[in-house]
Amino acid sequence: MAGIEAGGVMTSPTNSHALREQGEAANQSAANRSNYNPWSTATEAQNSKLLHLLQLRPHHSEELRKLGLYHPPARVRDLRQAGYPIATNRINLIDRDGFQHHGVALYSLIAESGGCNV
Repeated sequence: MAGIEAGGVMTSPTNSHALREQGEAANQSAANRSNYNPWSTATEAQNSKLLHLLQLRPHHSEELRKLGLYHPPARVRDLRQAGYPIATNRINLIDRDGFQHHGVALYSLIAESGGCNV
């Protein structure tokens, strides 16, 4: 899981094995909820995968891209339109190569809504 350093700077996960496991779990969850292959780029599959990941913990857009979500803002918009309250906070991020990225979106599922279908 990403950590927050002094000054609100977040570091990318250094444990790629843990990130890969989260991605595999999300892929399996998406496959179970739809008729799509776990690595599908279909909108429904991507939305299902994002919802599963946000139920685990907040994720930033760089993590989501590494996990196979090709355009996280569009998928977040889809989930919001389906009634899921998702907060967006802007963070500064230091990647594994030591480069700082300003204004990276950190998405958090606030609370699940009742009858939403994704």
